[in-house]
Amino acid sequence: MKEIEKELLGIKAELMLYAKFLTHDRERAKDLLQDTVLKILTKCELFEEGTNFRSWARRIMHNIYIDSLSREGRIFTVEDYCELHRNYSTWNDEACIACETADIYNAVNSLSKEHSKPITLYMNGLKYDEIAVELDIPIGTVKSRIHFSKAELRKALKDYLD
Repeated sequence: MKEIEKELLGIKAELMLYAKFLTHDRERAKDLLQDTVLKILTKCELFEEGTNFRSWARRIMHNIYIDSLSREGRIFTVEDYCELHRNYSTWNDEACIACETADIYNAVNSLSKEHSKPITLYMNGLKYDEIAVELDIPIGTVKSRIHFSKAELRKALKDYLD
């Protein structure tokens, strides 16, 4: 299996959550995920080694979604785009985010502080070694806490994972 396929399998559930957030519709989210996976696999040579694959994949999904809105004839203004981006990227402002993202936010906050902080930093794109430095803990502890947090979040968000 190619490296990009392994990366993609590792973030598929996260991409599905983002698709649900964007579309607010389970079937449209599945279609968006499928379109995104296809685009990633056909354009994998454009991925630059050493950059954040997760961000690259989310950006592809986001662009496919915006393009689909244009094709559907929906007028999508700069203000719409800014609101969409603000809602997705500001997890701390629960009043401004969609239900799916609020569920994620609540699940993360239900973790103990020693587990929620590392997973939050990880979800924001930091690497294990960066998190270890930020929290002043060993990298093995970071890995362990993130592993535990992922397992707990899978349980809490099982309805979104199918």
